[in-house]
Parts: sequence; structure tokens; C-alpha cells
Amino acid sequence: MKRFLLLGLLMCIIATMAFAVPYYDKGNQMFSFTLGTTFPTFTYFFEDKDFRVGFGENNTGAKVGGYGAISYQVFNSPTSAIGGEIGYDFNFSASNMLFTAVPFYA
Repeated sequence: MKRFLLLGLLMCIIATMAFAVPYYDKGNQMFSFTLGTTFPTFTYFFEDKDFRVGFGENNTGAKVGGYGAISYQVFNSPTSAIGGEIGYDFNFSASNMLFTAVPFYA
């Protein structure tokens, strides 16, 4: 089963590369900003082995939060690019405690 899923994932990646645009029309690098909201869809509580879905006080306990990021990419070939992104993610719990995360993607 794992081999089948891995094969399917590889086929999807290869298919997207086959239809990739040869060049980015605006230049050879991108610098972008991202802002948006985050909705807590689910939370798994390890100590209780409880899986809660949806935001609100009786479900995940979290409220709607936000996300912001800065990213940079440079094209190293006609169909692929490398880069990174650093962001800031926040949500408030039911007791108004601030949950933050600073993800870094490369």
C-alpha cells in the first residue's frame, strides 16, 4: 500500500513538471508577501486521546487567527526553482492565551 501511495505521489510530481511553463515571464526570481486568516480545523489531545474538530469553546478551543509570510524564490532551471519562506502564525485559545508559530520553509 505504501509503495502504491509513493508511486502515485511521484506520478503527480512528474505530471506537474511535464506541464510546467519553461520560463517565468516576469524575470528569474520572485519576492512575495502572504497575509491571511487561519481556521483551527482539528486538534488532537495526546493525554486524553481525544480528537476535536471545528473552532469554538467546546471543540478545538481556538479562535480564528492569522498568518503572514515573506518568501523568495530563484529559478535554477527552466522548470524548477529553489527558495525559502519565513512566516508568523497566531491563534487565540478559548482562555485568550496566544499561540504562535514561526515556520521556516526551504
